[in-house]
Amino acid sequence: MTRCPLHCILIAGAIFCAATATYGQSADEGVIHLGGSTSEEVEQVTWKPYNLGDSALINPASPWPPVMPIPQPLGETWSIGTHQLRGGHAEQNSGYCPPIQQTSTMPTMAMPKEKKLFVPPSDFHFLGYRLFKPAEVWGRIEYLHWGWTDPPNNAYGAQFFYAQGTSVPTDPTTTFNLGNSVIKSDGTALTNGLANDLGLVSLSGTNGIRGTFGVPLNTGAAFEFSGFVLEQRGFEYARATPPAVALPVTANLFPTDILPVFTEGAVYSYAADAWGLDFDFVIDPLSPPGDGFHIQPTFGFAYRAVQEQQGAEYINFNGTNGTVTGITTDVHNNIWGPTVGARFELIHKWLTLGTEPSVLLGVNNVKSRVIATNFLGFSSNRSRNDFLFSPVFEFDVYARIKINPKARLIIGYDLMRFSHVVRPADNTTYDITTANGGRAFISNINNGSDSVTGINFAPGKSVKVMSLDGISVGLEFGPW
Repeated sequence: MTRCPLHCILIAGAIFCAATATYGQSADEGVIHLGGSTSEEVEQVTWKPYNLGDSALINPASPWPPVMPIPQPLGETWSIGTHQLRGGHAEQNSGYCPPIQQTSTMPTMAMPKEKKLFVPPSDFHFLGYRLFKPAEVWGRIEYLHWGWTDPPNNAYGAQFFYAQGTSVPTDPTTTFNLGNSVIKSDGTALTNGLANDLGLVSLSGTNGIRGTFGVPLNTGAAFEFSGFVLEQRGFEYARATPPAVALPVTANLFPTDILPVFTEGAVYSYAADAWGLDFDFVIDPLSPPGDGFHIQPTFGFAYRAVQEQQGAEYINFNGTNGTVTGITTDVHNNIWGPTVGARFELIHKWLTLGTEPSVLLGVNNVKSRVIATNFLGFSSNRSRNDFLFSPVFEFDVYARIKINPKARLIIGYDLMRFSHVVRPADNTTYDITTANGGRAFISNINNGSDSVTGINFAPGKSVKVMSLDGISVGLEFGPW
């Protein structure tokens, strides 16, 4: 039978493969070792043998051109049709070429490296996949117009005293008869007295500023840093005479009719300021991104400082010259602790409405001090340091209006409700000590059976509820 030249070439190639396999076969059956190396470092790759019966010239049902097999890596087991690879060696059948061995000089495919969330400092780069996303950082600056809860309308001094020669409690903030008149420097006789209160102190309309800086993370959450400060809200006013200025006291911590009065008047002052810092971690929205309703749990750490000072200077004429008595009370509330809350937002392309309630589970380190100078000839400087559990409830409601893709107008209302703070008006003990101790009366002082031996003007530990609240207006910029 006459065969075509191509058919003869294929038959000759098959005979050559069979002869080569018989000549180069070693202990590793079916594997050809190129270069004679049997080192373990040589990586073997097995090829599927080519069966002459698959030739389209011999078997017309076979595809043309013939489908050549793809080399497979060593060390795995998978199917190649009717044959199996195990350990990199093929089970041999007659008529098949032996597999070809590949050395380690064959090129390998570089696998993509896994991105790391935490990168050693020696390998830190500002851009790229790192802990945060620089291109999505944003900032916000706001003007604050807040108000404080006004101090209680208490009298400067003890809250009541006994009318002279009696045990009848008397309100010192209403005009009362002194019993014995006192003489002013101009010769005017003063027969009535009156103690001032804190009714003129108003802490509304305090200006401030707040800044916020947001850093989105590659995990999808974000860190937010925020701080606010209010200007010091201060008042100062004078009281002239008549009537005489009274400063009610207790004697040995008991009510008394001993009532110091000042003939020339008094100057009162009150100052308050507050500031705070927040560090929050905002978790991914619990709903898909985009328009719609979103809830973001938040937790972090916060610090709040609330500081107030109450002062008074009393001017008296003792018949020869004038004297000045000063009494100042300082209270610093330092509240710090963890915070937990949630942010609720209804997002639209041009407008976002939101609210954010949260609770600061704070510890209040209260530092109080009372300084008295030249009161009945005595001076004192007393202080105390207390720790109180002082939770703070905070509530914000706001609207963000889109101006352009990089800027938004924000308008809001903010409330901070402090549960346990100490304030100067409730925190000063106006007390004198006498030689006899116990109850003391002016008649005993006048007849010499008792005498004033000192003063005990000291801070106390009376806690109150106080609020800071008001509106905020600002601009938000970013992400960049």
